[in-house]
Amino acid sequence: MKKKLLLLLITISFTITAQEFLPIHSQYLLGNYFLINPAVAGINTTHKVRFTYRNQWIGEASSPNTLTASYQGRLNRYLGVGGYVFKDSNGNHNTTGVELATAYHINLGTNNKYERFWSFGLAFSGKFNGLDLERNGGDPALTNFNQDFDLGFNLGTYFIYENYYGGLAMSQTLVNDILITQNKTTYSLIVGHLRSINGNDTFFVEPSLFVRKIEGIDVEMDFNAKFYHKPLLTKYSIWYGASYKSFLKDGLNGTSFTMFAGIDYKNLNFGYSIDFDLNTEFAGFYNSHQFILGINLFEKRYSSLGCSPLNF
Repeated sequence: MKKKLLLLLITISFTITAQEFLPIHSQYLLGNYFLINPAVAGINTTHKVRFTYRNQWIGEASSPNTLTASYQGRLNRYLGVGGYVFKDSNGNHNTTGVELATAYHINLGTNNKYERFWSFGLAFSGKFNGLDLERNGGDPALTNFNQDFDLGFNLGTYFIYENYYGGLAMSQTLVNDILITQNKTTYSLIVGHLRSINGNDTFFVEPSLFVRKIEGIDVEMDFNAKFYHKPLLTKYSIWYGASYKSFLKDGLNGTSFTMFAGIDYKNLNFGYSIDFDLNTEFAGFYNSHQFILGINLFEKRYSSLGCSPLNF
């Protein structure tokens, strides 16, 4: 009985953790800003499809991994739409989810090079949380705790003013935990700036800050630096950078360091990132890597910097 109770408590812990801190949000470093703010849907001139695979705890058997597929694009001058589906596996726990979003964009004019937009977004989401009972040996003690379904919504606003951008999003999930039903709210803030650092606009730097707070539980802050190189008279650009993350999770302070790089060729996009834990307390617990593959559809011109949140 004690063994079954311990297994049940571990299962509850994994379930709550997965619901509150799914790793899809780190994909913004590879250019998928739509996953952290529904107001980004359709903010660029292209229709973007992205596929991402993320693996945590590199080298560990049954380590957590996440598959994500997303789309976002502009329907007309004002309206954008988007959505994503994901599957997150974490030992004997798995989560499958979907989000559908729409955004309204207000064009504030251009200065012949950069655009100016103010956007508002709304999204609705659902997540199915389940347990792999076969991996637990079909334990009858877990039969009544093998699945639940969560609903949520996400509100966001986003601006692009020439070579500055920023956004604020709030998501709330009605979590049907094993023991209790409660609301959980997450706040996300991102601000950044893109600047050319040479005379012919072939080399750019983009510093940014990302902050996320899960109400009453976790907080994280990312300090990012991204660089772009777009050679003259070519149809490709390369980008690379680094991110320093400081986070508070389960009462423990932690830090991690991320390196990432990618290439945009015509309407194709590929990127890779790897995270390194900097704390002996976690002993590599958060080391992970991820890949992104994307395609831009119905593109009238090739974007100068396809991975940038700006469009010029």
